[in-house]
Amino acid sequence: PAKAARRVPSQRLAVLREHSSHHTKMDQSAVLDDDALIQLLQEHGNNQAEGLSSSVPLSARTIAIGWLRDINGEFTPCDPDIFPAACSYFDRFSAAVPVAKGRIQLLAATSLLLASKQSGVQTAYYSIEDLVWFCDGLYTASDILALEFQVICALSWEMRPCQPHFIAEQLVSRMHSLRAEETQEIKSMATSLIDLCYSDALLACFSQGVMAEACLQAAVHTLCKQRKLIALEDNVNSVFGTLSYFSR
Repeated sequence: PAKAARRVPSQRLAVLREHSSHHTKMDQSAVLDDDALIQLLQEHGNNQAEGLSSSVPLSARTIAIGWLRDINGEFTPCDPDIFPAACSYFDRFSAAVPVAKGRIQLLAATSLLLASKQSGVQTAYYSIEDLVWFCDGLYTASDILALEFQVICALSWEMRPCQPHFIAEQLVSRMHSLRAEETQEIKSMATSLIDLCYSDALLACFSQGVMAEACLQAAVHTLCKQRKLIALEDNVNSVFGTLSYFSR
């Protein structure tokens, strides 16, 4: 059985959010104006895949990210940013620091802890006890806390990178021809597609902007094809065309 682990004090959570907020370029709940969105797409919309430079083999990454997705999907209240944030921490840390085979799951668990701390949903926060249990007692609370500090330092406290979900939200907010139920369906479908992209090592190489636009366009096309909404698809695609032109 796993050893009893202490819960992380609330002060640690507050300190992490306070420090990481200094590295946040935007309010994640804000609706950007067109100029700000175009700048965002220019910064995060490079259409070339850079490749994952990681000390973790692709096969091991696939297993670890799959585990992350299963755990997050089963136990976390709805917050679409947790999974991609955890994947980002995992990939960025493993690109900067060699990760031994026996510590890959530890890194995945620690990435999930950090991502949940950044969540705007208070109930989505994982405790140390949760993560020790998820890992079947393979690691202790001290192991997780020690690696948590290493990850934060290696990432220079840059814990809130721009997420594809945020870019997708900005694009959807400009699709005024959508009805409320269509908007929700497209958001849900795009979220699932973005998560699938992060689960695949090749697709995860693409920038946040490309991933967001591609998944959102796929969601729009699927909905319009299902309901034969050709005019709606043309209207929505004009949003992508205009923004893509000005963000080059």
